[in-house]
Amino acid sequence: MAQSYQYDAINPTDEFRILRLKPGAEDDALSGDIITARFSDDVVYEALSYAWGPDVKTRQLVTPRGVLPITESIASAQGDNQEKNHQVRRIRDIFAGAEMVRVHLGEERDNSALVPGLLEVLATVDLENEYNLDPTWDIGTRQTELPKRVETHPRGPLPPLDDPSWKALVTLHRRPWFRRVWVVQEYVVAKDVTFHCGRWSIRSCVLHDAMEKLFDDLIVVVVVGSDGETFEERTNFYLSVVDPLLLRKAYKNGRKLRLVELLQQGRSMLATRTRDHLFALLGLANDADDSAFDPDYEEPLALVVRRYASAIVKQGHGAYLLKDAGVVPGAPDCFPSWVPDWTTITDHQQTWQALGPEILSEKVYSAGGESTSHMSVSNDHTTLTTTASIFDTIAQVTGDQARILSLQVPASERLDIFNRWIDEALAMTSQLVAYPTGESLRTAVRRSLIADLRDLETRASRPFANVLDRIRNTQEHDTVGDEELDIICQYTSRVHAIQGLMRFCITEKGYMGLGFKEARVGDDIHILPGMQTPYIMRKTAGRQDNELRLVGRCYIHGIMDGEALTLPGYEPKDIHIW
Repeated sequence: MAQSYQYDAINPTDEFRILRLKPGAEDDALSGDIITARFSDDVVYEALSYAWGPDVKTRQLVTPRGVLPITESIASAQGDNQEKNHQVRRIRDIFAGAEMVRVHLGEERDNSALVPGLLEVLATVDLENEYNLDPTWDIGTRQTELPKRVETHPRGPLPPLDDPSWKALVTLHRRPWFRRVWVVQEYVVAKDVTFHCGRWSIRSCVLHDAMEKLFDDLIVVVVVGSDGETFEERTNFYLSVVDPLLLRKAYKNGRKLRLVELLQQGRSMLATRTRDHLFALLGLANDADDSAFDPDYEEPLALVVRRYASAIVKQGHGAYLLKDAGVVPGAPDCFPSWVPDWTTITDHQQTWQALGPEILSEKVYSAGGESTSHMSVSNDHTTLTTTASIFDTIAQVTGDQARILSLQVPASERLDIFNRWIDEALAMTSQLVAYPTGESLRTAVRRSLIADLRDLETRASRPFANVLDRIRNTQEHDTVGDEELDIICQYTSRVHAIQGLMRFCITEKGYMGLGFKEARVGDDIHILPGMQTPYIMRKTAGRQDNELRLVGRCYIHGIMDGEALTLPGYEPKDIHIW
């Protein structure tokens, strides 16, 4: 039996290992030497990026000092936690210093040989001229018209949308490499990247240009055409492919990336170890030099999570934690309710993705006004202290709604689900006499059901809010104009994105709105100074009244622009969220 390779100790803060591969025929066993290099050395090398998975070691590298499974890392000793703790911080330097990063996607299968040709065409085609697109079209019109023109121009540069190359492209992007959190940093910092699949390869610049056009113009048609596609799968597909491309572009343009934002992006990726979600993107962050963020593979996960969260609050980014946090049934105990689960996309994140990620960046809402929420964390990192004022208490909530998971659900079934949710909400409001703001109940209901949003960053106009009546009264054979149809589609899409993730609720004071689906009767609605949305909090038996669990953000119609700050009873006091 061959002797196993034994790693020599290195200085992990200044040294790493390089494989000098010996030449050989294609079917020869891999053979080479492992040498130690310093980061300060002027050494030329290439780096390999591939998908780590389960700890299965089926192939071997023969060296003069023993045999090494090639699924092991060569740059660092995976069995040495102390070395890993230091080397995680240097992964950025290893891949940034490589002359070329070569991405191994696996062997050719599922028609993957068709992909490079399609990518080359996508990267170079002038869509406007080839398909006579009007540059004044909005994105919705463009994404509707372009597929039609691709289909009606069979001799155009792009193949028909039922061509197997499209499915091959989507299938390729579902390979493990595009889902693993560790490879993101390896790709983003690289000087140059070449993707390899079986015997074919393609440069990163071609992939980037091609995917940019695909996601801007054709992604809806191409991905929806995939068998059994669900909203979650489509969302994860978007995130896993697009996020690294956007991150690489931002990083190369010198944009400063905050760790709290990277942690939120990394939760859609896969990792072998739960804590890798916290460690894998450290090298991309411009604010992660604090020793509080040092990786530790031996410290209990709960302590790592709370240590990270506490340091982020000290940086002044506590608001970014709260926006995605809240109680999640079945979530690991290591996450207090004020810390988002960075290891997966929860319903909290999906809810606000459905409403639009620009809600926070564009300041669509301003429920807490322009002041700042001051936050601190207890010495044991378990409790967040801030100020808030109780505004109201939930009196009624709708029940759980069936969520539309498949993108291929018939329109009639979608309309049925839509109407059931609307019926339940209207029944709850039937006993209200007037709305606290003075506007009509009908207007309040229409706007509340869509969180008063028309699109990702625009508040609903009166015609848009009033479209609910048109939808409810439309018969199967009614004629609807193009402009009205567009508004109807936008409204129903907004409702479908919300229902199943949120619950319609009415408060004791007669306000209405939307809360995370874990909201219950008796939960309190709090206004936090400076925060864009109100927050639902829950008291717990055996705890003080100001010791609360965070349920999640909410939309309450009539107080989203700071109105509650001028009403009697607004008096922020310390609360302790655990």
